[in-house]
Amino acid sequence: MKIAILSDIHGNTVALDAVLADIAQNRHVDHFWVLGDLTALGFDPVGVIERVQALPNAVITYGNADYYPTSGNYPAPFIADVEANPALLTQYGEVQRSFAWTAGMVTQAGHFDWLATLPLDVRLTLPDGTRVLGVHASPNAFEGAGFYPDRDAHPVYSEKAMTARLAGANADLLLAGHCHWPMNEIIAGVHVVVTGGISNQSHVDRRAKYVILDTDAELGYSVTHHYVAYDYQAHIAALIASHHPSLSLRPPIDIDRRLGQLIRYPYGCIEQIVSAVFPQLTLSSFISDGSLAGWTREQIDKNINAGIQRLRAFQRLDGSFSYWPGTDRVSDWGSNYAGHFLIEARRLGYNVPETLLAPWLRYQQKKIRSTRLPLLSRAYKAYVLALADKPAYSAMNLLKENNLRDMNDTEKWLLAGAYKIAGVDRVAEAILRDTGTTVRDYRERAQTYGSTLRDQAIILENMVLADRMDEANQIAKTIAAALSSDLWLSTQETGFALLAMGKFLQKVEGTQGQNASLAGNLRLPSGEKIIFDSKKKAWSYEFTEGFGEKAVLELDSKSGVTTAFVTLTWEGIPLRGSATDAASNLGLTLRWLNEDGAPIDVKNLRQGQVFWGHFRVSATSGIPIEEIALEQILPAGWEVENTRLRWEELPGWMNKWLLQQEEYLDIRDDRIRWFFDLPATGRKNSGLDFVVKLRAVTPGRYTLPPAQVQAMYDQSYYARRAGGDITVAKK
Repeated sequence: MKIAILSDIHGNTVALDAVLADIAQNRHVDHFWVLGDLTALGFDPVGVIERVQALPNAVITYGNADYYPTSGNYPAPFIADVEANPALLTQYGEVQRSFAWTAGMVTQAGHFDWLATLPLDVRLTLPDGTRVLGVHASPNAFEGAGFYPDRDAHPVYSEKAMTARLAGANADLLLAGHCHWPMNEIIAGVHVVVTGGISNQSHVDRRAKYVILDTDAELGYSVTHHYVAYDYQAHIAALIASHHPSLSLRPPIDIDRRLGQLIRYPYGCIEQIVSAVFPQLTLSSFISDGSLAGWTREQIDKNINAGIQRLRAFQRLDGSFSYWPGTDRVSDWGSNYAGHFLIEARRLGYNVPETLLAPWLRYQQKKIRSTRLPLLSRAYKAYVLALADKPAYSAMNLLKENNLRDMNDTEKWLLAGAYKIAGVDRVAEAILRDTGTTVRDYRERAQTYGSTLRDQAIILENMVLADRMDEANQIAKTIAAALSSDLWLSTQETGFALLAMGKFLQKVEGTQGQNASLAGNLRLPSGEKIIFDSKKKAWSYEFTEGFGEKAVLELDSKSGVTTAFVTLTWEGIPLRGSATDAASNLGLTLRWLNEDGAPIDVKNLRQGQVFWGHFRVSATSGIPIEEIALEQILPAGWEVENTRLRWEELPGWMNKWLLQQEEYLDIRDDRIRWFFDLPATGRKNSGLDFVVKLRAVTPGRYTLPPAQVQAMYDQSYYARRAGGDITVAKK
């Protein structure tokens, strides 16, 4: 008996027809198993349903792309959480409208109930006792991570994670779809086979893929993968004709939102300052004329020049950079990162003062000789010195000869990049010969502020430098998926990811020709048609009405553009704050006290009344936490009494508190911020204390914003105390 195993058709009848023709001509099967994702994100969901319904001896199961249109539970903006599956299809914009459109088409054809009630799995026991299970994603879920052959692509595809997903499978052979990459491996004693999918718009190999299970084989059964080419351009034309959401052959990176987050990030250490401006160096290269989705070249130049000048406040006498302006602590990684930005800015023609750059170069040339520094820092120093046309050959050779076998892949890519920039291609290629793209699953709350995504971005930047674009294309998809998702990203992750993607897209841009124009039309919900035809690399339109209604974007097929992204974004300010108390791994208590230290209710204060805010932060996780920010934004009727300016001593009733432990204190007109490291909370340490002296100055009714504390490089460490309404009464 032969069974054809199909999955992930996604409304693509062009590909499905090619597969069915190949099976009819060459495979002669007895049964069909169709393992989900029949309909959504394609141009012909009804055609797919009717074709699979007509298959002989067919069993059809439910997939996540069938669940979304039939349940009305639409993910935003992706099919599933990118953290669970970063390789998931991300080409289609406005996926919520896509699922609604699919639901409408299926309902109109009378197939909605059939699609909504498909079984979740199919089972079969072979004559030799082999237990076969067919599912869409995994034995316990039709969505989520699924199974993927590259264990290093993401932590959810580690051996341990995939073994856990096999719990309760009660199968010897698992057949699945979902992840659009063929797989045929043994995991925890289970033979796991992934079809690879029929509709493969996001795959580097666009052929349709399916599997044949032959139960007549001499050894009990055999599994073979099959690949079928189909008319991909006909598929694209059908998508456009269906007025389906616009297709992107490369995933969007949502640069407006991510860059906006960096620029609006409220704090200002060396890492955050550089992260906000560094990606703009590559952003400016995308703009041939005018603006990129609201970013003008003039704005970008102004931001970059301002960033260069701001770094002066961080530079120490020895040329290094401190973590906070005017403080003594050297930031080794921040010094690397800031210098990297300055060198790249100078290479692009920005005015980088020699008084800023020369001391930094001397510092780097001295420090790179130190073998006490971590390998990542030494490799990064070698890289940026090579960029500065000051390659440290002796230090580079020392790393290569003595430390190469101890380096991880990220460090090797940086060292190879240093040799490549220095013109020693032979050595660079020798290093990369045995270098992969493995990045461990980690997140640093200090030191280099590193993470899995940050290191992947470092590798991507150096892949582009080495002109390894096939490999770069794969890692770029993972990074782009993270940027376009709703995942929280640190400033370090976002900065490096945008920088690397900018360099990657600059390289790719050369493959599309210089004469292409971005042309087409946008039909608004009102029926008005907006025509655009531009040599710019981006075009944007601001909606002022018709929210939640249908708009259609069409590209002119004669424009010469083969790749385009569509991103729909919105922003606003809530009419009223709704923050409640919350905490994760950090504790925050807040008390308001009068000048004698007695508790008071700040809901009703009199004009001119002086009082104190007392904040205590503790590490409920029991481990020390670095780089923490505590912030209290003030209502408009209050102001800070700056005790620092008056050299005012703190009251004696505060003597038992652990005060003035912050590394940096930032007092503004409307807020106060403390930045500090938090020791592990124990019997001898109940946390750190912070106080601010305040005065009620302006009569009226106001809103007190919440007090918030967070680890700046790990979102799982935070605490919040809700605010509320307050009144300042006249004297």
